[in-house]
Amino acid sequence: MLSVEQKLLKTRLNRRSKRAIIMTKLKTWVAAAAMLALSGAAQSALINRGGGMIYDTTANITWLADMNYAYTSGYAASGVAPGSTWDENTI
Repeated sequence: MLSVEQKLLKTRLNRRSKRAIIMTKLKTWVAAAAMLALSGAAQSALINRGGGMIYDTTANITWLADMNYAYTSGYAASGVAPGSTWDENTI
């Protein structure tokens, strides 16, 4: 059986634990709201130039529509340039 002092201490610890949980949840929500508020919308026009080429107006570059072009064009059976290994092509 718990004494009155032990019961009071247990009650205080439970209240502190509940407050800590509430504060942690509140901090998480505030951080998520701040990230959402500070994130901007990215806008870029993608223009199809034909022949599998896509132009990005923001980055001012042209992309290949086919990511595996080396394989589908028949240049490389594995999709990796001849004479190189997979390790040489990674960043």
